[in-house]
Amino acid sequence: MRAGRAFEAATLAACRLKDQFEYKTYSAAVAEVKANQPWNPSEPSVRWASDLHARTAMALGLEDWSGLRFYTAIGTALDRFHGVDGFFEFCGVRVTLDVTLNAAKFGGYKADFIVGPTSLTMASAGRELALRIAAELLKRQEAFAKQRPPHRAVLARIGPRD
Repeated sequence: MRAGRAFEAATLAACRLKDQFEYKTYSAAVAEVKANQPWNPSEPSVRWASDLHARTAMALGLEDWSGLRFYTAIGTALDRFHGVDGFFEFCGVRVTLDVTLNAAKFGGYKADFIVGPTSLTMASAGRELALRIAAELLKRQEAFAKQRPPHRAVLARIGPRD
């Protein structure tokens, strides 16, 4: 257990609000993590997190990396109760990570993406995260395109287009 915590701390660093033992809902835990970051989420200050952020931004082909945000949740209710050590957000899409030494989690666990000490190179991890973000963005775009067009009465209330 201590080796796993040390691995998490070395890769992500603890959130400013840590050692949370009281259960919080997923959304409340996410909001708490966002409000207590030890760094600017667009520029993580821990080397490993910064490298992963950079590799993911490059794999997404971003020129401006400020829209890609990375949050650490180490030691928070999100970590303890929901199995999420950190997460990326981009254009409303969230991809969660679990940084672990526990080989049993590699077959799938609570987080979207499991990271171990030798599981992936930084470049391949960035590509995999970018693919997950892009796939979710594509799903949302397709769902939006399938929505019915507004009814004529709604368009009449809006008025003519310029």
